[in-house]
Amino acid sequence: MAGTISLQTPRLLLRRHVSEDAGVLYENFGTDAAMIRYSGWNPYATQEQARETVQRFIDSYIDPRFYGWAIECEGRMIGTIGAYDFDPEKNQIEVGFSIERASWGKVKTGVNAVGMGNAGTSAAQKRGLGLGTAVFGWVMSGAGFKGGYDVQGIPQPAAVETAIRFMYNWIPMIMCAIIFVIFLFSFNLDRDLARLCAEKGIEA
Repeated sequence: MAGTISLQTPRLLLRRHVSEDAGVLYENFGTDAAMIRYSGWNPYATQEQARETVQRFIDSYIDPRFYGWAIECEGRMIGTIGAYDFDPEKNQIEVGFSIERASWGKVKTGVNAVGMGNAGTSAAQKRGLGLGTAVFGWVMSGAGFKGGYDVQGIPQPAAVETAIRFMYNWIPMIMCAIIFVIFLFSFNLDRDLARLCAEKGIEA
């Protein structure tokens, strides 16, 4: 392949960089600490650095052995990919890519995880508020709470105070402990990342 030529799939477009890419790279890459967690370097840390980096890419396109693309999805730049350090003796080259955090889910599913995450969070909040209110009423009723007692100056049963303390002190602690145990035994980022790389044929 003669240098950086456009490559297109049904989902993605790999194209040459243009000067307008600098702003996107600074906003979505240079200011996000998660983007340099594994690379250890940040060529987009400032707007000036981002402009210089993109200009260096553009200037390098005259070299037929230079490979550096911007990645577009649905008409929007979401990352970069390049091939570096060709070793003619071993006939191998190193490929590196970087995808903005908002599009990480698309690497596997093709679906933007941000919208799905917001929708899921909103639905969970609504259901949690509704169920939480219902549970509170059920517990108070089971403890013997009577709304008319307060109007008449009659104290509520001792079980009502115990139920309130249990719901506000112990139930949150118990739920946090359950969630902690679930994440402790089910969530493993290194394992899941290695599995994703294996599925996509990416060298971790």
